[in-house]
Amino acid sequence: MDASIADAAIGLLREVGYANLTMGEVARRAGVGKDSLYRRWSGKAALVHEVVFGRYPSGYRDAPATGSLLGDVEALTTMLQDANTTPEAVAAIPGLLGELGQAPALEARLRDQFYEPMRAGFAAVIDSAHARGETTVAVAPELVADVLVGTILFRLSLLRMEADASFPRELAEFVVRALTPCTPSSQPNPRSRRR
Repeated sequence: MDASIADAAIGLLREVGYANLTMGEVARRAGVGKDSLYRRWSGKAALVHEVVFGRYPSGYRDAPATGSLLGDVEALTTMLQDANTTPEAVAAIPGLLGELGQAPALEARLRDQFYEPMRAGFAAVIDSAHARGETTVAVAPELVADVLVGTILFRLSLLRMEADASFPRELAEFVVRALTPCTPSSQPNPRSRRR
């Protein structure tokens, strides 16, 4: 991507927000023709998505291989939080979510370049855990991936909570506990419950 286009779009997102960003103003600020933007992107939503999120690994291909399920899930969660908490991401996400039902090209792009690779990437994390001898309960990796993404988006975009350096670890521990079979020693003692 032309750096001038990315810089223009990011600058406008930070200055005026998603709703007030226009393809014409991106083109003017980048010093290119508006037609050249439409030859590459179907509209504002597609342009903004690529500019804001295209620099992050798709499908977690480049996530660190930490050697443990907990470490891998924490790495993925950290990547998700980092990608969704830049100023331009905070400005863009509500608008992008609002356009999903009206922008088939954006939906297809998200599905093909983000959702499906991300789900496949998480399945690979589970496979690596099995190869190391880490046992997990029988659950669709796609469901776990959806829990991670949904939780991050809900907290950061809908609740507008600040990014928290400790949150990726907390979410990873929660997910790994759900994925790990209970052992007799880890099950709660019924006698210890209050009546």
